[in-house]
Amino acid sequence: MKKIIISLLILSLTVSILPLSLAFADDIKIIIDGKDQTYDVMPVIVNGRTLVPLRGIFETLGARVGWEDTTRTIIGSKGDKTIVLQPDNTLASVSGKEVTLDVPPQIISSRTMVPVRFISESLGAQVDWIGDTRTVTITSPKDTEQEINEEPTTEESSSSSENNPVIIDWAKFKKSLKKYSNGFGSFNVKDDSVEIICETLPEKDSKFNFAIVTDFENIIKEGDVCLMSFKVKVNSGEGYVKPWVQDIKSRKALFAQTIVGSAGGDFTECYLPFVGIPDIRDIGIRFGGKIQNITLKDFKIENFGTTKKLSELPSTITGKNDTSPSFADLIANAQ
Repeated sequence: MKKIIISLLILSLTVSILPLSLAFADDIKIIIDGKDQTYDVMPVIVNGRTLVPLRGIFETLGARVGWEDTTRTIIGSKGDKTIVLQPDNTLASVSGKEVTLDVPPQIISSRTMVPVRFISESLGAQVDWIGDTRTVTITSPKDTEQEINEEPTTEESSSSSENNPVIIDWAKFKKSLKKYSNGFGSFNVKDDSVEIICETLPEKDSKFNFAIVTDFENIIKEGDVCLMSFKVKVNSGEGYVKPWVQDIKSRKALFAQTIVGSAGGDFTECYLPFVGIPDIRDIGIRFGGKIQNITLKDFKIENFGTTKKLSELPSTITGKNDTSPSFADLIANAQ
């Protein structure tokens, strides 16, 4: 009898405390761009923050979302914005910048629930709360970057062209380039080259890099044989150049250093062949492994489709790919 009374007391306390921290909010409406949203799991209020199913909010706002099972990591991306977060972890990342959440994502009723305001505003949307009707209204940004969201041209929509396999040339490289120095050095983009100066060695080489962000889905298909190439001149220090090609889950098609010349030498031609994978998010190069001053020029990516074999292409690769990124790496790579 005593055990039954104790159990009832515990249950009573649990039920009375629960609404203070978590409450299912079936009376809350979510409206995105004028359309009422319905979810298979109702919104939840946790410590004053509204959480909704992750896939519903990401995909409605036009973002791609992936799940990295080994690290239980959510990765969402739209244009040049990338969000990395984990269930039960208040540490998140928006395009490489760490953010502390008031309320972390949570697994509720077998669904991953995410803070609706944080996700929406991180993707550039405007969020408003109408208290009288308990409604969250979300308005997508109207000034999205044309170069990322525009429809591909006929030439770009073909994954390869036998006559002209170049899909990223120097002009498109400069247009799509995103630089992340994080205080460790500088990038000086000129008409025909980029001067890269790493002055302070970061803890991780990923903290000093640049990335190319464009609509790779329409120009590189799974199985396409591709070649990244560029020229590097080491002006001082010990050259360190580590390109990557990765998908929305940060799995790599290419992630290896290339051989470069020594200080005082001439330009070295670098060749990095790779095979296309689904949902490529970005392509870039890490430079944060050595103190150095280098010049890079003539960057391009060629797509040969299935007309060539990987073994037929030149390669200056040294090292190997990493296909099991940690959560810290996923945050560092979200740039």
